[in-house]
Amino acid sequence: MKNVKKIVLFSFMFLFVFAFTFGLANRTEAASGCSAVASGDWSVGAIWNCDVGGARVPTADDAVYITNYVVTIPTGYAAEALSVGINNDSAPAGITIAGSGTLSSSQNVVLGAPAGGINNTLSVGTGILIVKDGLVITGGGALGASEVTVSTGTIHVDNSVSFVGDMSTAKLTSTGTSSIYVGGNFGLTNMGTFDGTGSTLFLDGATSQILGASTGYNHVYVANTSGGVILSPGTTTINGTLQIFYSLGSTAFDIADADLTVLGATSIGADASLIVSSTTGTKTFTGDVDVLTGGYWNEQVAEDISFGGNFINNGTLIALAGNHTFTGLLKSIGGTTTNKFSNLIIDGTISNIGDLTVSTALTGAGILTNTNNCTLDIKGTISADIVATAPGNIVLYSKNGDQTVRTEDYVNLYLVGSGIKTISAGLDIAGDLYVANGVTADLTGDSTVNRLAIVSQTPVVPGVWGAVGSVNLVDHESASITGAGSITVPDITPPTVAITMSDYDLTVGETATITFTFSEAPVDFGDTDVTVENGTISSVVATGDPLVFTATFTPTAGISDTTNIVTVGKDWTDVASNPPAVTTVSANYTINTIRARTTSTGSYAAGHTPSYIATPTVTPTTTSTSTLFVFTKLLKYSMINNDVKELQKFLNTHGYQVATTGAGSPGHETNYFGTLTKKAVIKFQLANKLVGDGIIGPKTNAVINSLNK
Repeated sequence: MKNVKKIVLFSFMFLFVFAFTFGLANRTEAASGCSAVASGDWSVGAIWNCDVGGARVPTADDAVYITNYVVTIPTGYAAEALSVGINNDSAPAGITIAGSGTLSSSQNVVLGAPAGGINNTLSVGTGILIVKDGLVITGGGALGASEVTVSTGTIHVDNSVSFVGDMSTAKLTSTGTSSIYVGGNFGLTNMGTFDGTGSTLFLDGATSQILGASTGYNHVYVANTSGGVILSPGTTTINGTLQIFYSLGSTAFDIADADLTVLGATSIGADASLIVSSTTGTKTFTGDVDVLTGGYWNEQVAEDISFGGNFINNGTLIALAGNHTFTGLLKSIGGTTTNKFSNLIIDGTISNIGDLTVSTALTGAGILTNTNNCTLDIKGTISADIVATAPGNIVLYSKNGDQTVRTEDYVNLYLVGSGIKTISAGLDIAGDLYVANGVTADLTGDSTVNRLAIVSQTPVVPGVWGAVGSVNLVDHESASITGAGSITVPDITPPTVAITMSDYDLTVGETATITFTFSEAPVDFGDTDVTVENGTISSVVATGDPLVFTATFTPTAGISDTTNIVTVGKDWTDVASNPPAVTTVSANYTINTIRARTTSTGSYAAGHTPSYIATPTVTPTTTSTSTLFVFTKLLKYSMINNDVKELQKFLNTHGYQVATTGAGSPGHETNYFGTLTKKAVIKFQLANKLVGDGIIGPKTNAVINSLNK
């Protein structure tokens, strides 16, 4: 197909130039010809010699020939001709349009082949050149150049602008903010030297047009009314803007086989299309791209395209499997229409300010930020860094199949499509987690503590949102979890144990029962996990409660020691294989097995009471009750410390019981702030006209301390 295009273009150019030059050399007798016989003012008849009428000013019916002379069209004067030919063989030849002068030709304007190193020129300046057929510029190489120049004036060519001969000396040059309108081809596959500095090139033909390859374009405006414009193979740079728009109908610009770079902004208007029809060549849009309402970005092949600016789509985007690379700094992808890319490479700092879908792979060394209330839909893989912490933003993983969720901080995470969505360490969800029917969110791949912290103001009752595969859902119960899928949530909370004794002041002949109350059923907990001071214990035995174990402590005879503790080490786990975070110790107990305890009804036998024996005053050093404790710390859900235990004691003794049995119940208080503790705190807060948020802060501490007397 590419070769066919090239043959057609070449054939068309050859036939056009041949027909024009042959017709000029063999003009019909019906047309009058006027030749310049001197340099001077176009409006002065004396410089002309016409076939009919002799020395007179040419009219619209005359073919004008200027050889070896320079003719000036004065400002404000409207010169007309049937056709214009400019050539030389011994002296410079040309036309200069002064000021607001105008030259209008009904047929071709031809700058012929120069001779003798002398140039042919057509200087439009600030004036107007109207060519109702074609403009031909012939380069002579070493024999001279042919050049059309314009500053802030206007050139209208209804047919093609053709460059023939030596391309380096066939020139069209703009030096200011000129306007060049072309209704046919501009340059074809043979492109002369075009310097479009400051200019705007309007391609506004009524049939298919071809834009030649050149690095000299400034602004290009495609307003073709039928057939569109196709870019020739080769390297093309548009140093200004590219606009594709026709106010009265549709138009199109096909990049085709070109290596195209647009340094300025690209704008695609209503019913206009930018077409990518070939994988040959590179396509780079350094400036912003704006697809207006009703506009089309139409990729017909999977071509790689680079963007350095913003990409705003309010029309239609058809992006195939080529790589779409965004390299700009602080740039955006957005618009009112969802942008759908297959392979998106983020090598800059890019913000999604609309709805963005990536169907195959989201990669790159840059950062993609999902902004307020915007949606990022990942249907394939992701390795690029994303920032998804803006209020209201949503990130979807929607592949019909297994996906790995990138470890980032999310506000709202939606897992849809099908298959298993694997979540790894370090992920945080500040809003909602949605799991669609047919999807399993697998959080079990990593047992790292706190790798999933879901925070929300909307509690959910476990089980109402799908088939729950959780062993410790209570740890994540504060999340807003919806959907009909399933979640496999690991227990990642370290277990705790509280150690209590039936007697903290032991004397001769006494023993104490040690009770071990666990936050979760322990695994591999036994005698070797317990260490006591100044005594021995029996084997640890289970009770009817899987959270409670006991052992009997017997103090060593013949000692007196007021500082002793029971220690439980960290070599046991819960059922999810989580070890405890810290070694646990009991409250202090005292031992005096040197003498017996004196009672109110008993005494030593007469004559056998040693003079140094006195009735002991027993003050357990570890008796800590809520009536003696002052609360100063911030306490909230998931915390583990001794202040929590004192809090549970206070609640249990003031009408806000944490639990009726097991961990947290009276006598079995623990140092873990769990769901039951939070609920009891909320009840206390509401009853005392505090905010019921379940958090022990300064105001709640003050009320507790006022009652704790």
